[in-house]
Amino acid sequence: MRSFSAFSLTLTLSIALLPTVTFAKPKRVCLKEATGTLVVQKKCKPAKGLSDFNQEKIASLVPTALGPEGPKGDTGAQGPVGPQGLSGVQGPQGPVGPSGSDGVSPFMLSGNDAFYENGYLGIGTANPEGVLDIEGNEGNVRVLLQNTNASGTSNIRIEDNNGGGATEMWYDNLTNIFTLKAIPFNSKMRLFGRTNTGITVLETGNTGIKTDNPSFDFEVNGVAAKPGGGSWAVASDARLKKNVEPIENSLEKVLALRGVTFEYIDPKEVHEQPGVQTGMIAQEVEKVFPEWVIEGADGYKRISVKGFEALMVEALRELRAEKDAEIEELRLQIEEIKAQLQ
Repeated sequence: MRSFSAFSLTLTLSIALLPTVTFAKPKRVCLKEATGTLVVQKKCKPAKGLSDFNQEKIASLVPTALGPEGPKGDTGAQGPVGPQGLSGVQGPQGPVGPSGSDGVSPFMLSGNDAFYENGYLGIGTANPEGVLDIEGNEGNVRVLLQNTNASGTSNIRIEDNNGGGATEMWYDNLTNIFTLKAIPFNSKMRLFGRTNTGITVLETGNTGIKTDNPSFDFEVNGVAAKPGGGSWAVASDARLKKNVEPIENSLEKVLALRGVTFEYIDPKEVHEQPGVQTGMIAQEVEKVFPEWVIEGADGYKRISVKGFEALMVEALRELRAEKDAEIEELRLQIEEIKAQLQ
């Protein structure tokens, strides 16, 4: 841009708004303002404060005064949206709102509908006495747990989360109440009559009848009966056996045993009957038939006779053979004496 002062008017012009004036020879020209228009004069007298131009485009001029303000131009197109600024600091949490109104409970007492009171659920009763209380007065009351999926199972689980654990079941015939519960001690399952222990199953699997601490896989504290009598069945098919050998010296082994009568010092301690008993001493039997003697969890020895019938059969066979031999020898002696007397 090029500026100059003339006629006390200051103007700024773009080069695109002024024509280009070219002279064959150097000339002096003047710019004159007339009614708001610049006029180029070829003939003029130089004056102080003017600028000389020699074959140049007049880019701009600065008069000594400003002209009137032009009209406002059109608003340009809106520029693109700038990038999102950083998130501000989170404001403080607002106050807690007021509590809502109470909802409607799904449990209502109506006939046999469920009723919820003080943390207890009652079915058929408005005053449940336990976490779940089911009552009925229609003659038969039944709680049904049914699984309609053929591949699944139905389960009732009773759990006590207080250390070790056990399960107890008992029936009181006076109150007609059957109770099933889990207890946090003993680690056993017990089935009671009204007051006495009926069946006890330890965590080891030992099962006892009328005893709290069975020492064997199955132990009865009292007299056991088997319908029809006889011994318990045992697998004896020849097709199931191998290493079959005859019993040797059976009579001698039987005679090595000693039968005695005795009484237990404390029958309750060993779950035996009081009074005079007939039997043998385990330590003596162990010397002849060690396989007959076992030691319980309490450290006491017990006798479990195995194969006694077979032993007695062979012992009688040996005894008969001995007697037959003696009889035959006596017969021969008698025949010999008869022959001598004739």
